[in-house]
Amino acid sequence: MGDKDVWHYILPFPLETEKRRLIWSVLQSKVGKSLLMNMALDGRTYQRDFINGTSYSNKSIIKYLKRMVSAGILEEEKEK
Repeated sequence: MGDKDVWHYILPFPLETEKRRLIWSVLQSKVGKSLLMNMALDGRTYQRDFINGTSYSNKSIIKYLKRMVSAGILEEEKEK
């Protein structure tokens, strides 16, 4: 395993078992990892950016975004 296969970060996990499970399910999924890797670090990333920027279905993207919100990784907001 090379250095490019490892994330060099320490991730603090919540004490709640359900939230930890949600985070693990996101990190173990290609879809979840792709969404995390394609997020803007500065500013906001919109759902349409993920849909247009990845090859995954809208349904899969929404499923993983909801998991991330439930786990506290993301915050959900609505704009006009």
